Amino acid sequence: MIRNHQNIFILGLPGSGKTTLGRILAKELLWDFEDSDQFIETMEGTTIKNIFNTRGEKYFRKAEYLYLKNFSSNGVVVATGGGMPCQAKNISLLRKKGALIYLKCPVSVIINRLSSGDKTQRPMIKAENTEDLVIFYEKLIKERESFYQQADLIFDCQQNTEIVVKTIKQMLF
Repeated sequence: MIRNHQNIFILGLPGSGKTTLGRILAKELLWDFEDSDQFIETMEGTTIKNIFNTRGEKYFRKAEYLYLKNFSSNGVVVATGGGMPCQAKNISLLRKKGALIYLKCPVSVIINRLSSGDKTQRPMIKAENTEDLVIFYEKLIKERESFYQQADLIFDCQQNTEIVVKTIKQMLF
């Protein structure tokens, strides 16, 4: 059994379904839900894409760190930004503040999801076509996988969401 489950942080690549799963899980647990990127957008008064374009990724990563450092809630399911756990200080802060769930998703599934959605909302994606998008995501997963693998629980993003939620509840509570 995982000891620290005062909060739940969902990790994974952009497009893996963190927000979707997080909302459903929070509702099932009767907990609050928070998307760290949306929180940062509210605090900064602008979009993540605009932060990247005007202030840079380094500024955004510092905002993520400050979000985690000042996070003092209990009973919250948080969909993290895809790169949040991939900063040295952040993974240890996440562990101290709750259980970590990695929503592992094949690149092909993410590409399919992005092709039917609005990838312009994702600030790091600069790919112009599907081939570039595949290359981008394959590089991203290589950079981030070792951080994501430190999660307490790992689920395939293609699993039935209700089954994943039920399993999380059984394993954490």
